[in-house]
Amino acid sequence: MKIYSINDERFAKYGRVLENPFFNDLCEQSKNIEIPETGCSYLASVEAFETPKALEYFSQYFGQMPIQMGYCWGRNSLLNAIEWHKTSEVHCALEDMVVLLGYFGDIKNNEYDSSKIEAFLVEKGQAIEVYETTLHFCPVKANGGVFKNVVILPKGTNTPLEKPNSDKLLVAKNKWLLAHPECKKQVDLGRIAGIKGKNLNIDEF
Repeated sequence: MKIYSINDERFAKYGRVLENPFFNDLCEQSKNIEIPETGCSYLASVEAFETPKALEYFSQYFGQMPIQMGYCWGRNSLLNAIEWHKTSEVHCALEDMVVLLGYFGDIKNNEYDSSKIEAFLVEKGQAIEVYETTLHFCPVKANGGVFKNVVILPKGTNTPLEKPNSDKLLVAKNKWLLAHPECKKQVDLGRIAGIKGKNLNIDEF
């Protein structure tokens, strides 16, 4: 699989490149957040990130809705799953990372072929918006290192559901997900293992 730049025309199907005037601030505010030895860690909302100026700036990409600013970082190398939201999502790379992206319309009968995934390098300091129709999950490491990604979403996204629901793909608020059968963590949580084909591994690209 080839890794494309987010400036490549292929990326326009999935999202757009944004400015991030808060890069230095976010780096400073995150310097004490521990990087896990394996896998990745996620927190939906980090108070230190959510300064009034940052919230006001990034909320423009969500129609001035209330937003949350959290993080997802670590040493992940596998696709493992795909998720989607009923809104865009903004990513701010504090270290180089690769995002594995797909198109929602390619899901058929709760199944998705992993060969349709495309990979894009987001360099340190860059920010992107991925659209509602874009399948994504945890970024993967670039250049054999760690990735650090500030994740911006409407407030409440990815937090626990408050009541049972009949949609088995809905696994958290504003979060739908299909797992790869090789991802034991997601399968053990009862996620639908609907990703067919290889569990893509950045170390093999």
